[in-house]
Amino acid sequence: MKEDAYRRYIREVIRAILRGIVLFLLSISLIITQDKHSILTQLFLPDGSIKIALPALVFLFSVIYIWYYTCLGAKIMRRKIQIYIGYTRAIIVASTMAMALQYF
Repeated sequence: MKEDAYRRYIREVIRAILRGIVLFLLSISLIITQDKHSILTQLFLPDGSIKIALPALVFLFSVIYIWYYTCLGAKIMRRKIQIYIGYTRAIIVASTMAMALQYF
């Protein structure tokens, strides 16, 4: 891979991870402000609505999105990127477990 293409690839991966983190944080803030228990089960109840469960679905989507792009970024063997990806994955796993224990 040429150096210029390699740098563009790094920038694209970092931008994608940052977009995913913004989406992740917005979905967490919506879930916390709604403060509903069993958010995902609201989809399957007769009186449930997608409006209640949408932040949880966005949260799950953003976790998958970030994890996918960290896997793509893990192929790059640069120390700074690897440290950034490791911290990002640790934050994602810890906050996903905390959200799962609290709300799902």
